[in-house]
Amino acid sequence: MEDGPQRKKRKSEAVEVDKQLDILAIGTAVGSILLYSTVKGELQSKLDGGHDNRINCVRWHQDNCCLYSCSEDKHIVEWNTQTCKVK
Repeated sequence: MEDGPQRKKRKSEAVEVDKQLDILAIGTAVGSILLYSTVKGELQSKLDGGHDNRINCVRWHQDNCCLYSCSEDKHIVEWNTQTCKVK
């Protein structure tokens, strides 16, 4: 008895992964954001100057190198992670 139709196995394909996928963004209590490389296991960069209070939330933009953060200082900041500056 057959187990059903046989499927062809595909070869593994190379996938281009966005560089941001290996970066973890962590907001701090003093208003800075730390960017850690999950591949290297080390601090990649530190974003300062956008907030003066605790970071509540960070979110990556899905289409570019921007990161958004909001803080208890009641501001939303758009960061350019290439330059580590506020946009």
